[in-house]
Amino acid sequence: MDNTVLAELREAVGGDGRLSVAPEDLAAYAYDGSWAETQPAVVVHPQTTEHVAAVLRVADARRTPVVPRGGRRDLPERLSQPKAPFASIWRE
Repeated sequence: MDNTVLAELREAVGGDGRLSVAPEDLAAYAYDGSWAETQPAVVVHPQTTEHVAAVLRVADARRTPVVPRGGRRDLPERLSQPKAPFASIWRE
């Protein structure tokens, strides 16, 4: 993934720790509840509604697909977009 897009996504979620391109993190998000696999290019963990909106603005401006992650049942949608970044939204 383009470093400019990564920097913009990192800024959108308030810095490091909420975005990862580490191979071990990408592998952890490559699966859902099935045996199928598709690895994202980046994993983003927005903490607020504003973070989500900012991530989507960056994705829209850069024409970068985003697949929301929820109950680990989203893999069929991701199969059509390999290496698509997706937002993993876990609210505390």
